[in-house]
Amino acid sequence: MRFPALFLLLGLGLGAVAGARADVKLPAIFGDHMVLQQDVRLPVWGTADPGEEIAVTVGERQGKAVADANGQWRVDLDPLPVTRTPVEVQVSGRNTLRFTDVLIGDVWLCSGQSNMEFGIGNAPNAAAIVPQFNFPSLRLFLVPHRIAFEPQADIVRDNLKGQWVVCTPENIVKVGGWNGFSAVGLFFAKELQAARPGQPLGLIGAYWGGTAAQSWTSLEATRAEPALSGFVSEFEKTRDNWAAILDAYRTTTLPKWEQEHEAWKQKTAQAAPGSPATPEPEPKKPNSPDAYPQFPVILFDGMIAPLIPYSLKGVLWYQGESNNGGQPYAKMLETLIGDWRRRWGQGDFPFLLVQIPSWAEGDYLVPIRDAQLKTLSLPNTGLAVTIDLGEEHDVHPKEKSEVGRRLALLARRVAYGEDLVASGPLYASAQEEGGKMRVGFSRVGSGLAIGVTPAPAGAVPGAVADRLVGFEVAGTDNRFVPAQAQIEGDSVLVWSDAVPQPKAVRYGHTGYARPPLNLYNKEGLPASPFDTQTSTPVAGK
Repeated sequence: MRFPALFLLLGLGLGAVAGARADVKLPAIFGDHMVLQQDVRLPVWGTADPGEEIAVTVGERQGKAVADANGQWRVDLDPLPVTRTPVEVQVSGRNTLRFTDVLIGDVWLCSGQSNMEFGIGNAPNAAAIVPQFNFPSLRLFLVPHRIAFEPQADIVRDNLKGQWVVCTPENIVKVGGWNGFSAVGLFFAKELQAARPGQPLGLIGAYWGGTAAQSWTSLEATRAEPALSGFVSEFEKTRDNWAAILDAYRTTTLPKWEQEHEAWKQKTAQAAPGSPATPEPEPKKPNSPDAYPQFPVILFDGMIAPLIPYSLKGVLWYQGESNNGGQPYAKMLETLIGDWRRRWGQGDFPFLLVQIPSWAEGDYLVPIRDAQLKTLSLPNTGLAVTIDLGEEHDVHPKEKSEVGRRLALLARRVAYGEDLVASGPLYASAQEEGGKMRVGFSRVGSGLAIGVTPAPAGAVPGAVADRLVGFEVAGTDNRFVPAQAQIEGDSVLVWSDAVPQPKAVRYGHTGYARPPLNLYNKEGLPASPFDTQTSTPVAGK
């Protein structure tokens, strides 16, 4: 009579054991509608029970792996050719996962701070622009904001954030924290697809406004550079005192704000109607430390590490406003680029940067632009110069379509090997010549020219000036004065009667130039600001 009960207990026990088994799982970067990178090694990875055999099929490619003692597994498939016809991805162990509507094409990672995060819904004439973005072969993946003090294995989904979606007018506005998916990324993809019709593209957005480059770089890479040791100390101090930092916010900072805010509300409510007195500004609620992305390393750990080693074509990087000239930004950028390339293990994949545009309060950005120019000494890099696209009183210029176009030109040359003019003039050499300085340029295209700032859509272009502006010259005393400048072939002759023995020249050495800088090539791409004393000369066509 006791056998049935025994069998029941055994059955319950076996069921509990079976239930304890871990299903095969993949990180969130894998899903329906994704784009997988063509023509490179294709990693697929995840977790399962230790010792479990995993089979992966992508189109006609197959591979197998066995989960290690920690339940980790990875399959590296042979390169796949581009396909405009969706394929299915199947991953099988004790359970089976299937992802449908998968395309094989090119995947670009869009990263940086607010000007990359600037959503398509913020673009000028967005009501007319957004409906144009109906591209079935373009897929988008937005990484939710997250900070962490050690590398994360996966992304935490947040509604449409953290999953692949097809590029439709509805989705590009829904997927994004600042009025839609990255306008720069979308305009870049639109230009690239126009140049390469039918080419499937995937954009991964991993960006956060107000962030510094050191937040996006791993601890190991930062620690390996002596010039960045201060960032390591800052990270370790923050990590080790994190509980106390959060507690101080909850018990001191937030209650203090609540008291100040309540007093402000009462004072505002008691003000006589129509009173001429200017009301006091409303106290701004302080950000919680776990929503403050400025600490070193934390965004690499929280938002970049979970993407590795998902294969990429390259990276678009738009950042710099939250760093300053007093920090070792050139070394920071070099470290970040090298760090990402090593961790992805795809060699020197293209890394295309946007140089910071002009801004009236941006004098501190002058050395940042110079540091960005220095990245061109690294292989497979490109710099989209946007000095002419800034707005005097807004650090977030709305003209993002031209930024995307210039990045697409760079991608076509650097990533796809097209023989085209993709950059404006870049400083290449300087020498004294009869009381004047002759500055030579690379990337001149079909020739140097006096140009004009691109007009917004529907606006009338400005008039072309009769002289170059923005050049300064200095002698041995290193005191710069405004200079005259004249185009002669692929060089510019620069002089001032006040400097009979010139030794140095600089161009665009200001936060915002008025009148606008106007050295371009005949293809309409602007010259980068430079200083012959600090800028790295750039060779090549």
